[in-house]
Amino acid sequence: MKNRKEQIITLAVEKIQEMGYRSFSYDDLSKELHVTKASIHYHFEKKEDLGLAVCSYLREGLEELINEINHSSIQVKDRPYAFILRRIEHISSTGICPITAFQADMNELTYDLQEAVTNVSQLEANSMVRLVGDAKKDGAIQGIKKEEIEDLSWLLLSTIKGGLQYQRAINETVLEKILSQVRLLLK
Repeated sequence: MKNRKEQIITLAVEKIQEMGYRSFSYDDLSKELHVTKASIHYHFEKKEDLGLAVCSYLREGLEELINEINHSSIQVKDRPYAFILRRIEHISSTGICPITAFQADMNELTYDLQEAVTNVSQLEANSMVRLVGDAKKDGAIQGIKKEEIEDLSWLLLSTIKGGLQYQRAINETVLEKILSQVRLLLK
């Protein structure tokens, strides 16, 4: 059983995915958790404090995922695709990556929260670059030069995140189609 603080963070992630960071309130959280707003303020005095805790939670999740993939039996050549699939699995049915949801509100965040979102975003991007680079070194990814690894990584991340948005808006098999093309790129 999660403690109250963990419950608040987990629900905040869901609300950020559904509504964006700026649009959800402590009232939304308190109603769903059946607690008072004071209970939430006890753990997170300001919404920024909660936002920073969510960023830490997202960072820890990314670090665990990368560690899991790097220490798994997944072949090096398949790790970029595995990373993408597992990132999608970690995103709830809303279809919005919580990092992307934060990024959409970036200009309205406090400096400290912008910095935290930037750090989580950079971790995600650096992880993809490393995985793609390792797959390239392993001989898996053909047709790109070593200096294009970062470009391909950005393409993959932005394509998947855009695909998640389109999937949500159109509610069709957009993501399946995108994933099949991503798989071809990573061969």
